[in-house]
Amino acid sequence: MEQLRWQLAQGDLTNDGLSDEAAMAVLTSPELLPALMSRLGDPQPVVRGHAADCLEKMARQRPAWLAEFLPDLIVRARGDDVPMVRWHLAMVFGHLATQPAPREEVRVCLLDMLSDPSPFVRSWAIVSLLIHARLDPEPPDEIARSVAALTADTSAAVRSRAVKAIGLLTQPGASIPQGWIKSEVVRRQLLAGQAG
Repeated sequence: MEQLRWQLAQGDLTNDGLSDEAAMAVLTSPELLPALMSRLGDPQPVVRGHAADCLEKMARQRPAWLAEFLPDLIVRARGDDVPMVRWHLAMVFGHLATQPAPREEVRVCLLDMLSDPSPFVRSWAIVSLLIHARLDPEPPDEIARSVAALTADTSAAVRSRAVKAIGLLTQPGASIPQGWIKSEVVRRQLLAGQAG
């Protein structure tokens, strides 16, 4: 466990540090997952940022492992003062769209994240909401309405992403950009939905 924290403390908030190595350690030793989750409460911002990055990388392959931690993830996504933590958790919530986890809670949290001060958080919340909408047989209109509001965002990157996402929400057969989908689990489910 000390090795895990040491890995998460390497680097700074402008890079991934050793979060790839930490993610691999937890993927190969799942008993380390509670220790990784506890690092979201670490007093050191870089440890929290890299822990969230590590969780996002893990969720790409094993989203079911994080479903039981959903209440804590939502609290952290709403309350951490480090943008890196919040945007990686926004990405995690997209990966969790493949799970029967309480989707309503995740969707409400992502909708709240659309008003986050960080453009990175807003951008990834858009993507995760799009994934949820694509995997939900009856996506709520609230997603399209809320994302459409960001077409007038102060950030050019967020405006661009919102415009693209609205197009994808209104054209269910259109392909989501490759860089938006980090999880093979999500990619497979989206392809299965298009085939079905």
